Amino acid sequence: MGKKIKQWLMLTLLPPVAWLVTTLLFWSLRKEFKGHEELQERLRAGKQFVGVCWHSRSIILPRHYHWVCYRPISVLVSQSFDGRFAGALLAQYGFTPIYGSSSRGGKEGQEEMIASGRQGHCLCLTVDGPRGPAEEMKPGAVRMAAGTGYPIVPFSCYADKVTRLRSWDRMVIPHPFARAIFIIGKAIWVPADADEATIEAKRVEAENELKRITAEAESRYS
Repeated sequence: MGKKIKQWLMLTLLPPVAWLVTTLLFWSLRKEFKGHEELQERLRAGKQFVGVCWHSRSIILPRHYHWVCYRPISVLVSQSFDGRFAGALLAQYGFTPIYGSSSRGGKEGQEEMIASGRQGHCLCLTVDGPRGPAEEMKPGAVRMAAGTGYPIVPFSCYADKVTRLRSWDRMVIPHPFARAIFIIGKAIWVPADADEATIEAKRVEAENELKRITAEAESRYS
């Protein structure tokens, strides 16, 4: 079987299976939520946001995004084969995958995300992907917030029973029926006319908030 046929089969057959597995996993968790009230008020008012998380939480958080939001969501994913697989999986949730990353097609992907946001979509992305370094935020989400007028909203989660892969991001996979906490951090606003110094300051602010809620989630079950 040729490489192209194998890739086609993976992109066609595996995403629905992965969607089913991650959906069942999410609903099996004994969930605790923290910090959701402000975001829910924003969504009830018909407003959008730029959701950010670490790559290590990207197994379970897409289902959480969908559960929280229930409106059009565009997600930035890599142009690599792994990114195409992620995009096919995210499409199963009803998300709109937009292809681009810090290493390939970054500018075009960022511009397409901003355009999608201006059309009313919420925007979500893993801010240390696709290659890391782990838990070091890149500035793309800050530029999207400036371009749309939407706040950056950090998401994180953890569980009392997890498997951590030996990947660059130490991917977190909660065990079925584990106790899990999902935390949403404070919203971070970026002015539309932000210069490079402001972009960097907001990047650091968002990175620190994402690190804070991740540490809080992990300490819940340490």
